[in-house]
Amino acid sequence: MMRHLVLECKPLDNLLGGGIDYGGITEIYGVEGSGKTNLCLQAFKRYVPNKRVAWIYTEKFSTERFKQLVGGSDYRKTHRKLLGYNCSSLKEQVETIKRISKLNSIGLLIVDSINAWYRVELEKNKESVQRSFINQLEELELMANERNIPVIITSQVYENEQSIQPFAGKRIGMFAKSILKLEKLERGVRKATLMKHRVNPKGMSCLFRISAEGLVEV
Repeated sequence: MMRHLVLECKPLDNLLGGGIDYGGITEIYGVEGSGKTNLCLQAFKRYVPNKRVAWIYTEKFSTERFKQLVGGSDYRKTHRKLLGYNCSSLKEQVETIKRISKLNSIGLLIVDSINAWYRVELEKNKESVQRSFINQLEELELMANERNIPVIITSQVYENEQSIQPFAGKRIGMFAKSILKLEKLERGVRKATLMKHRVNPKGMSCLFRISAEGLVEV
């Protein structure tokens, strides 16, 4: 039976067939402010087992939002299960993923975002950067499969022929079991659309809202 990390946001859990899958990579992409990091924070908040959460961030990590979402009487206990890694280059990101792969205490891995440094460094040495990026995805897939843990990655995007696409989208799509596109609508509402899923059809979507407490039903 497939195991899920339940987000406790009914529309998203239904869309994802029960929640974020264990044993595979879930990619989340969308424009800035579409809710990618908030969805990761929701997953972190709902992850309760004994093992720790590794969070690789290549963009600014919002300590204020983290405290707001996982605050309260259990804040210190919850914060202790977070292992945060700030990567300032693609090379550092590669090394961090390798280091995390050797830790048996990790039960959830988040990379926010996976392609930020890929995007920056691509022009320097295209072949080398692409090879390095594939190696990272292979390592993440191996960790997810062998340890049966959920791996969540977010992606920066670009506009192509009036559509939004993630950088290195085809390469990521080779490894991600589930791909979720997020869009900003009016009045704080977000739209999530499946671009790939093991069960539910591509194009299936739902609406949700970002609140002070997390992601909620509209």
